Amino acid sequence: MLITKEIEVASEKENFRKIMDQVFPGVWASNIPGRAKNALPVQIRLKEGGQPVRVKQYPLKKEDIEGVGPIIENFLQLGLLRECQSDFNTPILPVKKPDGSYRLVQDLRAVNKVTEDLYPVVANPYTLLTRLTPELTWFTVLDLKDAFFCLPLHEASQKIFAFEWESPKTGRKTQLAWCVLPQGYKNSPTIFGEQLAKDLESWEPPPGEGQLLQYVDDLLIATRTQETCVDWTVSLLNFLGLQGYRVSQKKAQMVRQTVIYLGYEVSAGQRTLGQDRKEAICQTPKPQTVKELRTFLGMTGWCRLWIYNYGLLVKPLYALITEGSRDLQWTKDATRAFNQLKKALMSAPALGLPNVSKPFFLFSHEKQGIALGILAQNLGPYRRAVAYLSKQLDTAAKGWPGCLRAVAAVAINIQEARKFTLGQKMTVLVSHTMSAVLEAKGGHWLSPQRFLKYQAILVEQDDVEIVVTNIVNPTSFLSGSMGEPVIHDCLETIEATYSSCPDLKDTPLEDADTWFTDGSSYVVSGRRHAGYAVTTSREVIESGPLPTNTSAQKAEIMALIRALELAKGKRSTSTRTQGMHSEWFMLMEPSGRKEDC
Repeated sequence: MLITKEIEVASEKENFRKIMDQVFPGVWASNIPGRAKNALPVQIRLKEGGQPVRVKQYPLKKEDIEGVGPIIENFLQLGLLRECQSDFNTPILPVKKPDGSYRLVQDLRAVNKVTEDLYPVVANPYTLLTRLTPELTWFTVLDLKDAFFCLPLHEASQKIFAFEWESPKTGRKTQLAWCVLPQGYKNSPTIFGEQLAKDLESWEPPPGEGQLLQYVDDLLIATRTQETCVDWTVSLLNFLGLQGYRVSQKKAQMVRQTVIYLGYEVSAGQRTLGQDRKEAICQTPKPQTVKELRTFLGMTGWCRLWIYNYGLLVKPLYALITEGSRDLQWTKDATRAFNQLKKALMSAPALGLPNVSKPFFLFSHEKQGIALGILAQNLGPYRRAVAYLSKQLDTAAKGWPGCLRAVAAVAINIQEARKFTLGQKMTVLVSHTMSAVLEAKGGHWLSPQRFLKYQAILVEQDDVEIVVTNIVNPTSFLSGSMGEPVIHDCLETIEATYSSCPDLKDTPLEDADTWFTDGSSYVVSGRRHAGYAVTTSREVIESGPLPTNTSAQKAEIMALIRALELAKGKRSTSTRTQGMHSEWFMLMEPSGRKEDC
């Protein structure tokens, strides 16, 4: 193992020497930032009715001012900043790095609110790697240095990003404005990504099989052979240098069989979560505020494709957020979920890169209102997971029978899986008879629009084949088994669960008291009033007000509920003049959860 590692290191050094001998030296980042030669000055437009924003600079520590001072002076000398007088102003926040140096950060949230939104055409990091085939085994990763600074900002737009600065040397206060596309502006990634993509269209790769992927300013070369990877890397570096871009030599990973790209560890035919990313998340202490918990969930959400049952694991954590309190009140379930999520993250498996030349298999089921799925492809006698899918059902679907919730889950999982399959055939394994449930019972719960949508996804697509099986766990699915025919009868289960109570009669009981119920809701002088009453033909048994937001229909139901509560242990008939109480019983019965799906 040690000898193999030494050979790999020696090979990397030799490849690095070959590349450096052939590359234009100006491509490597230095103190002087690049300038994209074909880029026109970027114009920023305000939203209709947008007004200048003025956010005062908050106090800064002396050490922070002294730390960021040399950076600002250097930017002024390089023409990245200039002095100005502007009716805009937003604060800066010097950020200290682990090595003791500083980063200049500007709080542009106020500017982002008043400037026009651009549709983000940035690649989806989840599906970007679907373009890589298993035959591509050599990789190079290039990171552009200070990428946004390569694009000039139109003179008329520069004052929008002004900030206040007091020189630590002279004590002179002034306003400074960016002459280049600033970091922190909401549209900067989209604007830069489009410009770089436009420039890369004119790059002609050398002969050999390979792929070039771009995510904003991060580039990945993937080729079949080591020699091709060297040639492509040299060609792309020279192209970028001549176009005015600069590449970080420190961050470059050139001609390797395993690289870190977008936080993923990419190798031949598979991707895993980078160890640094996993450790950073798992070292996060238990959040104490809603903001801290949202940050933690945002970090884990990036890794959700690697975590089976992710939606179930985070459900107790999202319940903490919905309580409405700023400071979190941790429950046993939430604490358990927090620890389980970290454990699942550290044991996250490697996922196969989607191979769109081979068919896919999708295992789909629903649990606690969450659509869960595993997208996989055959690897020898087994199946290798490509992605673990997890998404909540909407509020309406959560109230459906279990078999119909399974239909909704399949529709959601198929839509998510198509982001990876790109039209390749997909066999979907489910434990419910999808078409029969949809056709026979869908009309009772689904709107016409939703019914047609599900029908189009499940029935009318050539790339989807539904297979009903008794497989109910991911281990059996990934073992390659197709399972046995399912014995669960969806239609029978729904019929038994949601039929009206057999003991409910539409004729009065003999030798029983007869009670009458009613509820009403009306508006007087702009204020709604609601109430209910339970009576006999001679006296009022009980009456009372209801909350002001109660509708007339709900008031009638509340009256009936109260009558049933008062009649406990008695023999009585409850009636009202409008409608039939049997409808209410039919609606309430499913709350007993009789279905076994």
